[in-house]
Amino acid sequence: MKRLKEQAIISSSGGSEGTNFMRILIIDPPGNLLGVNVGIAYLAGALKAAGHDPVVLDLNNFRSVPWPKLCSDFLEHHRPDAVGISVVSMAYPFVLELLKVLRQHFNGPILLGGAHVTIHKKDLFRDSELVDILIMGEGEKSLPETLSRLEQGATPQGIPGVLHRENGNVHGENDFELIRDLDSVPFPDFRASGVVSMDRYPLLTSRGCPFHCIYCESAVLQKRRWRPRDPRKLIEELRWAKETYRIQFFIIQDDNFSLKKDRALTFLNLLMEERIGLPWYCTNGVRADTVTEELARLMWDSGCRSASLGIESMDPDVFNNLKKGETLEDVRRAIRILKAQGMTINGLFIVGLPGDTYEKTMRSYREGKTLGLERMFFQPLIPYPATEVYEWSHQHGTYYMHYQDSCLSRLDVVFDTPEFPRAQRVRAVHKLAMKSKVYPRDPDRSSLWNLFHILGMIFRYDPTGLPGHLRWLGQKGLAILRRGRLQVEATLQLDEAHYRLTREKRD
Repeated sequence: MKRLKEQAIISSSGGSEGTNFMRILIIDPPGNLLGVNVGIAYLAGALKAAGHDPVVLDLNNFRSVPWPKLCSDFLEHHRPDAVGISVVSMAYPFVLELLKVLRQHFNGPILLGGAHVTIHKKDLFRDSELVDILIMGEGEKSLPETLSRLEQGATPQGIPGVLHRENGNVHGENDFELIRDLDSVPFPDFRASGVVSMDRYPLLTSRGCPFHCIYCESAVLQKRRWRPRDPRKLIEELRWAKETYRIQFFIIQDDNFSLKKDRALTFLNLLMEERIGLPWYCTNGVRADTVTEELARLMWDSGCRSASLGIESMDPDVFNNLKKGETLEDVRRAIRILKAQGMTINGLFIVGLPGDTYEKTMRSYREGKTLGLERMFFQPLIPYPATEVYEWSHQHGTYYMHYQDSCLSRLDVVFDTPEFPRAQRVRAVHKLAMKSKVYPRDPDRSSLWNLFHILGMIFRYDPTGLPGHLRWLGQKGLAILRRGRLQVEATLQLDEAHYRLTREKRD
């Protein structure tokens, strides 16, 4: 493409600043939930290690300035050689609008990456003529290599998982390669997005999952391959994170942390031997069928105070359709073992799976309470492309909105089925959210609006629990208002100068 070639020629002659690296502006679009983007942080770390200069515009967490203004200011201030956008499905409609704004101020190559790109591939070229390059799969190797090609005046032809458009035609390979040695990937760099400190540090000890759950996109995104990291590298990362970001605790965010028990036990023992001294929480990644008394004891002894299990449904017929590779008895046994150590155990549920009904969903809640789950998170099923449940929902359901227009934090119901109509789905997810004190929020609305919206939901769906809700809101609600829209649930301090672009921050 002419624009891509022109920018490559400029970069090969020294770039806009006469440098020998590529400066790339990476944009994280507004999403359903506030919080740091680990994927972008990994990209920033890999780009810096390769000699490039990444700067991240976090439109998800920094929302106090209109995003078109932020984009134009960042482009004018940083004068990047390329712009990259991280794309998840829920943010894709916004990305199409973002592309139009970017092209008003920037004529260099625009690259898209992320889960949505990996799944939809060439469709994105069809949707917008403003896209130049697509990065599929894991970008820690392919993105730095692509920028190096552009710096040299070449195209990214031949790099696995990279597509580019030239003269109206799409070139490149659809397939992408997974990174075999995850320990070769630099630690995630959150400083590129202006993070000064964070209480909660997201730790990935592995990537991928080998199982076949019908609602999960891992088959496409991770090719059902599980790849572990060396436990000693994890200890090194935690020490670095304590020093760099002053973290207070960490969260394991793996798809499948406990898949290989011996590796998990080695890591837990190292946490104690090396005296890391941080409490931690396992919000994902503990499979019920891997839980043993030894694992639970070491989790507690090493600082784990809470774990979440992906249960989805306590109804046998619904559960057995999910192809999880475990049983409900595994789930019940795991809860008993983990609770016996003193940990708080939460349950993750999906409303509206094949065979589900309102009555089955409510029974799942009642059994979860009987088992002693501290909190239960009931989210409506959102069928993502490349999943088995996506095809099922289109064959058996009626859609009320495109899945890309839905918002998990609002608990939007995308579709229904004759046995579980929309009104019952809405009632189930909102009623159980209130009972579990999981308050839906609209990230595009003010904190005050959300607070009054929550009160209205309480009066509608759980009026008998009002005293408990008022106690919680008295403790947490005012903090939400004080915290404002720049902060996430666990304190995240952003450098205002990174976004205000003061003269002191200019090169």
